[in-house]
Amino acid sequence: MKEKIKILEKLKALKNKFFSAKGFKNKMKKRNKADDKALSASVETVEIEGVEIEGVEIIDGETCIELASRPKMKRWKKALIITAGTIASLVVIVIIVYVSLVNSGKRKLYAGATSEKPNFQPVENETDSNGGIIKDLDMSVDENGNVVIFEGKNDKENGGANNETNTPSGSNNNSGNTQNNLDLKNHTVSFEGVSENSNYDIIFDGVKYAYNKDIITLLFLGIDKLDEVKPAKDGVSGGQADTIFLLVINPHTKVMDILAIHRNSIALVDIYDRSGNYSGAGYTQICLQHAYGGGMEKSNQMTMKSVSRMLYNLPIHSVTSINMGAIPELNDSIGGVTLKSIETFEHEGYSFKEGENVTLKGKGAFAYINYRNLYVADSAGMRLNRQKQYMTQFIDVGMAQIKSNVGKVIDVYDIIKKYVVTDLGVDKMTYLASELINYKFGGIYSFEGELDKNPKWKYERYNLDQDKMFELLISKFYEKVG
Repeated sequence: MKEKIKILEKLKALKNKFFSAKGFKNKMKKRNKADDKALSASVETVEIEGVEIEGVEIIDGETCIELASRPKMKRWKKALIITAGTIASLVVIVIIVYVSLVNSGKRKLYAGATSEKPNFQPVENETDSNGGIIKDLDMSVDENGNVVIFEGKNDKENGGANNETNTPSGSNNNSGNTQNNLDLKNHTVSFEGVSENSNYDIIFDGVKYAYNKDIITLLFLGIDKLDEVKPAKDGVSGGQADTIFLLVINPHTKVMDILAIHRNSIALVDIYDRSGNYSGAGYTQICLQHAYGGGMEKSNQMTMKSVSRMLYNLPIHSVTSINMGAIPELNDSIGGVTLKSIETFEHEGYSFKEGENVTLKGKGAFAYINYRNLYVADSAGMRLNRQKQYMTQFIDVGMAQIKSNVGKVIDVYDIIKKYVVTDLGVDKMTYLASELINYKFGGIYSFEGELDKNPKWKYERYNLDQDKMFELLISKFYEKVG
């Protein structure tokens, strides 16, 4: 018993000696780095300080004890641990970057709004930023289809039918930069008691409502161009917005909706000449605003401003335009869209029959949502209905894919980005993707109105129903108080 104790004590002493010795550590480092051929090793039984120890490894003539209390790690295990540590570090970095992108994207989206909240209170100033009287305008086009000339048809001084008022179009004062006077036939509106300290913003039909400032709105424009985006050759050929969708994201209800705007809706549009010089403002089709500004970021920003102004200065947080040439690739990026045709027509070599199911692939998707018969009244409205139908199905398929792969948004953007002009950076897209996977799609709602049947107009004009517009804005952007 005493011998065993002595042996254990000597082994303990030896362990401390060998493992604390600087020379031993250096030798172990050397062993790990040396080429196997340069090392001659054998396992023997040796006597150290009068004690026989089995399993001693002899390396280059020196003795290293492999003790049970400090087992030697195999190289593959060490490599595995290093790899696992590296992966864990990368995961942590990815999480940090992801969270940073989400937070950054959220801040930038809210900071980029066109205004803080809608402005329903009427204003009196009726001149544009040049001091000119704002008129109803009718467009003319050149031989290439570009909008170049507007003809004033009437104004308030000459007994025009337009009841709308406006502050200077070029004004940077968002609180006063609104288009419509309150001319509601079926509803009552009051601002009695509304102040900076009140908990409501409007009294609609006797009920107090507060604007939901947490809502995010994203404007999407489909431009009537097939090629990749590039600056326009002049100030009037940036392309018209054939599709105008406003995506409304409500974090309170976890529902996202789309508000569809008829391309020929009459709105206050800022007019520029071929050289890009501002020449005035007037009421004409909202789709024309994008034609000005060079077809890139400026055109987007001008259209966002005009849409916001048309909707009582509604805050819009971002704008994205997509040339319609992107539709085939966008459609196929989610595997296509299946729907039941709501019209019978032929376009671009494709045939559709009302009531028949069809899976849209490639250019077939473009044909379905692009077709318009210019000889039929409100063909733009009929096309909008097909676009709404297509978008509903596209979102259903796309959202299912995003929920299983958040990176799908970035993947799709990479496919079509050559057709896109947007102020959504990777951080904003990352934030939106992280949010939308938890949302339900409510549906697509249109701003209702009717065609202006006055024969004096050269092109169709769609007059929005102000009562219906107000109802939709209250239902989607406001919450009851009390």
